[in-house]
Amino acid sequence: MAERNKHLGVSELRYLFRLTSRGGLGEQTYPPSGVLAGREKCLTHQDAHDEMDAFFIDAVAGLFAKIVFGPRDVDVLVVNVNIFCPQPCLASRIAHHYGMRDDVVAYNVSGMGCSATLVSLDIVQNVMRARSPRRVLALVVSTEVLSTGWYRGTDRSMILGLCLFRWGGAAALLTSDPALGGRAKMKLRRLVRANVAGNDDAYSAIFQRDDADNRTGFSKMKGDIHCIFIISCYTHIYIHGVRYNGTSTGGGRSAERH
Repeated sequence: MAERNKHLGVSELRYLFRLTSRGGLGEQTYPPSGVLAGREKCLTHQDAHDEMDAFFIDAVAGLFAKIVFGPRDVDVLVVNVNIFCPQPCLASRIAHHYGMRDDVVAYNVSGMGCSATLVSLDIVQNVMRARSPRRVLALVVSTEVLSTGWYRGTDRSMILGLCLFRWGGAAALLTSDPALGGRAKMKLRRLVRANVAGNDDAYSAIFQRDDADNRTGFSKMKGDIHCIFIISCYTHIYIHGVRYNGTSTGGGRSAERH
């Protein structure tokens, strides 16, 4: 795939291969079918839809095949996909495909980056609290569509994403019914959110933009991303401590599960 990109020189190819070899991607990972077919120059809106359909038909159908519940038992549907936001939204597409009830509460989350799944869990948690003591069954679908963001330029800060992300995702069913606790694989104990977007470096750590040749992609900041990680962790620990311990030394967004 890299060799098909005629914009890449020898130095860019070496950089790309070095990152890929160190990225930990296994032989069972793969990019979108359109890229595998050699059509990365002309990926279409339909390619993105096909990529999404292949995922949720496999993952969501596979989930329902393993449990006693069906699509019409779902009260809340939350779908998170960062860079593909069509009309109708993907949550509506899933609800339509599976014939969900007319009163299913659907949310479509986009642009939230790597925290999107935790944001989706937070939405579910808040809905469950608002509806208590009524029992709620929620479906969370978390994935990414790569067809709409496949970068074909030479900017090294934007090539990085090609070495980290591949096709796939997950679907999970959550409930607030204590009678089903014995069937659950995990229990969500705490989920606390923090936001460091007010920090300039954190805000621009991963940024969608055009490169010098007007090719759109996602760039990684040139600064020390480890510092951003430390700032984020400290903020989470601080908020966690204030909220649960009544002190200013504990923190943040925490999902403790067992």
